[in-house]
Amino acid sequence: MKGKLDKQMEFRFGDGSDVVEAKPLPPEEFGKEREQATKEKLSKLLFHKSGKQVTVAIQRTRRTMLSLRPNRNAYDLRYILRINPVLLYAPSEIQRVLVEWVRNPQDETCLKILQNYVRENSDKIEVRPRLTFESFFYQGNYYNLKDLRDEVNADHFNNTLEVSICWSRKTKHAGRQRSIRLGSYVPQDHLIRIHPYLDKKFVPDFLIRYIVFHEMLHAKLGIQMGANGRRVIHSKEFKLLEAAYPDYDRAVAWLDNKKNMERLLCG
Repeated sequence: MKGKLDKQMEFRFGDGSDVVEAKPLPPEEFGKEREQATKEKLSKLLFHKSGKQVTVAIQRTRRTMLSLRPNRNAYDLRYILRINPVLLYAPSEIQRVLVEWVRNPQDETCLKILQNYVRENSDKIEVRPRLTFESFFYQGNYYNLKDLRDEVNADHFNNTLEVSICWSRKTKHAGRQRSIRLGSYVPQDHLIRIHPYLDKKFVPDFLIRYIVFHEMLHAKLGIQMGANGRRVIHSKEFKLLEAAYPDYDRAVAWLDNKKNMERLLCG
């Protein structure tokens, strides 16, 4: 449930509701050599036209076809452009629109053109194999996350969200823990992870349902962009919907109780 703000610009293929099951392209058509040569060519074109030092990387996810963010490992002003092959191998007219978008990521006209191109070529989208619900461990000693997810999905999202859920792995810490990340959402895998410390007899079911709801709300709303170009993980809309959750006050009160958190952090 914790998150840090991160500067980035992203172009998402729809809101997730219109995502298609992509057909992986033949390996002979997109060989490593051609892929590398095309990335280098695009990188040079972007520098020549936009003046930005851009490293091009392949991104094979269902929702994010294109993203541009600063390269934190570089000392000068460099960027990383992550791109799906459907756009990497686009015709020259789409490449020109892509260059304009890199020059000005706020350009809505460019976004619409790129989005329309992706939709028209949805059968060529190359993605990583999608993980299934059966791929994860969701049965705990006291709680079954799959059942809780299904209940929350039915009660609060009209069964419209398709997300996987599992208990995250326990990690070893030197000394006593002072904080805990109760849950997280991995958008590229449509996966919710819940901390296994919550699978305890003394932890009330309303609290875990609230954590699951919180992460499913992330899946529904995604990450929005603020006026300053920063990612807004908990937007005003998010906070309003979260506050309207029936057990919100009770769950927050439980988490604010020092004794509860001390028991939870004991592992």
